[in-house]
Amino acid sequence: MFAHLHLPGERLSWAKIGGVILGIFGVGVVFSNQPAVAGKQALAGCVAVLISSIVVAYSNVLVKAYGTNMNPAVLAAGQMFFGLLLLFAVGLPLEGNPLHFHWTPSAVTALLYLAIVGSVIAFLLYYWLVLNMDVTKSMLIALVTPVVAVILGMIVLNEEIGWRTLAGGAMIMLGITLIVIRKKQSVASVAKA
Repeated sequence: MFAHLHLPGERLSWAKIGGVILGIFGVGVVFSNQPAVAGKQALAGCVAVLISSIVVAYSNVLVKAYGTNMNPAVLAAGQMFFGLLLLFAVGLPLEGNPLHFHWTPSAVTALLYLAIVGSVIAFLLYYWLVLNMDVTKSMLIALVTPVVAVILGMIVLNEEIGWRTLAGGAMIMLGITLIVIRKKQSVASVAKA
């Protein structure tokens, strides 16, 4: 929706609308039992995730619309710097000085992995994608993440996959397929003309 307003080359189509709605409902199905399991805190968390998704979507459209001359490294560094300030502002009073934590080798390894692979490399690639392809396609990553997380939970932690996961995962993948296949068909018909 935001791309339609700010990016003339990325107009809404029925396939995009249907694919995105199907994907969002799929994520909702995957996590539909969370309020019953965790109560009001889960509901508050779901609302926070929904609001953050809207903010991320709009910011990515703005990056695509106005940041085309910016280097992805600058975008990623700016995001991480201001995120770090906020995390320090909240984390230091609530969690204490990180230099006083008991740092085990696994904790250091996890921290380095998340900092280098999960943040630096991931966001460099992500902003490159945002600047070099349709925002709608780059935002599909957010729909795939819950499916990957559940599959990793099954493989690493032996978690069980229930009907919600299967049904929601199928909806997500079908929604993504609608968006990607429809775009490929449009490109193919333009190339023939």
